[in-house]
Amino acid sequence: MDLINEARAASSPSIAAEGFQQQPRTVRGRSYVGSSYGWDPRSKKKELFHAESRFILVHQTEAPGLVIAYTMFRFDDEETMEDGVMEPVVYCYEIQIAEEARRSGIGTVLMSDLEAIARKWKMKKVMLTALRSNVDAISFYEKLGFEMDPISPTKVIESRQTQDSAPNNAEIADKEDGWETESEDSFSQVDYEIYSKIVLRGHGANDKLYITHAEHSGALGQHSSSSGYKGKAEEIPAYRTPFDCCALSLQPFQHPVCAINEDGTGTVYDLLNIVPWLKEHDNTDPKGNPLKPSDLITLHYHRNSTNQLHDPVSFKPFSEHSHIVAIKTTGNVFLADSVGKLAGGRDLVSDVAFTKADIITLQNPHAAPTPAPPVPRTTATTQAAEASSSKASTSSSSDATKKQSTTEPPASSALAKARKAAAQPYNASPYSTGAAGASLTSTSLDPLTKGEMALYDEEELMFEDISRERKEKDRIKRRAYVRMVTNLGGSLNLELFCDKAPKTCYNFLMLAREGKYNDCPFHRLIPGFMIQGGDPTGTGRGGQSYWGTPFRDEYDLKGAEKHSERGVLSMANKGAATNGSQFFISFRATPHLDGKHTVFGKLVGGEEILAAIEATPVQPGTDKPAKPIKITEVIMQVKSISRADLRRALRGLRISLCRYQDPFEEYKKRVANKIQKQAESLSGSKSGATGEKAKDNLNWFGEKIGTSSKAGPASVGVGKYLKGGGPPAAASSVIGKRTTAAVADMGVGIDDKKKKRKMGFGDFDSW
Repeated sequence: MDLINEARAASSPSIAAEGFQQQPRTVRGRSYVGSSYGWDPRSKKKELFHAESRFILVHQTEAPGLVIAYTMFRFDDEETMEDGVMEPVVYCYEIQIAEEARRSGIGTVLMSDLEAIARKWKMKKVMLTALRSNVDAISFYEKLGFEMDPISPTKVIESRQTQDSAPNNAEIADKEDGWETESEDSFSQVDYEIYSKIVLRGHGANDKLYITHAEHSGALGQHSSSSGYKGKAEEIPAYRTPFDCCALSLQPFQHPVCAINEDGTGTVYDLLNIVPWLKEHDNTDPKGNPLKPSDLITLHYHRNSTNQLHDPVSFKPFSEHSHIVAIKTTGNVFLADSVGKLAGGRDLVSDVAFTKADIITLQNPHAAPTPAPPVPRTTATTQAAEASSSKASTSSSSDATKKQSTTEPPASSALAKARKAAAQPYNASPYSTGAAGASLTSTSLDPLTKGEMALYDEEELMFEDISRERKEKDRIKRRAYVRMVTNLGGSLNLELFCDKAPKTCYNFLMLAREGKYNDCPFHRLIPGFMIQGGDPTGTGRGGQSYWGTPFRDEYDLKGAEKHSERGVLSMANKGAATNGSQFFISFRATPHLDGKHTVFGKLVGGEEILAAIEATPVQPGTDKPAKPIKITEVIMQVKSISRADLRRALRGLRISLCRYQDPFEEYKKRVANKIQKQAESLSGSKSGATGEKAKDNLNWFGEKIGTSSKAGPASVGVGKYLKGGGPPAAASSVIGKRTTAAVADMGVGIDDKKKKRKMGFGDFDSW
């Protein structure tokens, strides 16, 4: 869907459509009088001149204002017959050629243009609808390679006749998708067929035993050996605007101008596109930065004999791998090598001096754009880390103030290693990013001489920890409980399976915490099947995930829950890995949805509200409830209660609730405490080393060395520790922790040598 929106935004239909309607002597005026096939073309005017319609017009050479042929198409998505996945296509809604221009090959040219447009925007098919009675048009399309599409009425009837059990399954699938099931008689009564031609193929489209260059480069589809692995990423990659196109319309520019960014680079626009934009948006560029028309710099590109943009000094043509720069003072565009090696501080075309600050980078292939938007960081972890670091710095500074008068030994290497290890983030992996090795073997990357540690995604670590298998008694600790308040006078109490579908539950909880589900309607109701909601627009086509992009399914994880009972909470999607914010609650067991939708919770209270929702009538001919059913709010934090009260509350009893548990918040608190303890241990390691030194002054019996007895006459050298002093008093002589009196009472004699022996090794101060 993002590819379709990008293609729609890149093409501007207003000029062609308005001019097309205002021309009285065009093929439009002659063809909208009647039809020999039984339909009135005037009734299609509203459909043709739609906001999403795009036109290809063919003018006469002698009279440029006279249109002799046209085709109208849209960027759309169609559902495949095999698996129900929506795929992007170019759908041709109308093609008309004047009588005098027919049989001249114009129709072939128009259809080839549609195929080229489909390939450019990576659309898989070109589709169209043809009347069965229009034999000449069908023959023309078949000569161009068009075949009857699997969703055509004739193909649908054939597929249903070959499968006896297919009608029941198809009827169930149609009801799930919001379509009314059509019978074979209704298909046989239609007077049209749908034809399509595949224009974008991948590996396997030919019988060659090797991968061709076109397949490897991705021209015929994304191959796994070249760039197919990018399709596995959940995030949407960022694309660089082509060097010869306007950054606003994505079309080749005719009057190029440049807007200077904050980092010194430049963005190229077409003057006819950027000036109306600035007038409409109060001198603000598409990126949200202030920009005045007077700040735009006119660019002067040079073209060769083949109309290619090239460098005027080296005559090398520009490509997507070229480092292109412009001179601010003159507007001339060069290759970076020509400016850096040959210019010498003067424009080689205009002979005007310039400085290094006047060089504007228009395209730098070495500074590739970020392939994915940043993952939202955990706020609790970041705040705890900042608080702990500030606390550690405060404690260390206070300790330094207290011990300023004493002499401190320099920090040891072990302490430095410990401090370096503690500075590493908790999500550090044992692997590197590989950027240093890639820069060594690649000529398109800037050299890197220092390896960087790769980091595990914080949220993925959290999901892995919560989904890790534990004892059965700890299962309830890894599940969240929320209350969905409705406008029907009651609530739906839900238990979320955070241990079975962690990412889906986290998405639901974060959206609820941000208030995305407040006053959100249930837009689809099928009694006996399910109730669907979660779309803030109420149309069934809106709603985004917490990350802003679709995320993966989790129905294939170990121990994933099934659609096995009434009240199952599951995610709604439009294909594989297209989860957003919409969800549904089933009214019965739906095992045919297993392996297609992720189950992440179930109803544990409020059965009477669910029954009231199911009993609500729907509007005739639709799945929309006759009266609005809304989610007032989703409550997650109310008053701490006991587990017994929680169970009774979830059964529907009226108990004042204040706090439902959230395993994700508890995990974030544990990580924050872990980071804080690491910071405190780092700040306390210095004082710990001093404590170890103080302990060295004590012997094994806890006595301070050199204080157990008085020394005799002073001597020089080590002999002072070997010669005993005078005989101490019997009451004060200590052996271990026992006095001589206590030993005498036990009947044990004490040797004089033992009386004179001193405990410990002394301080060796005379060495």
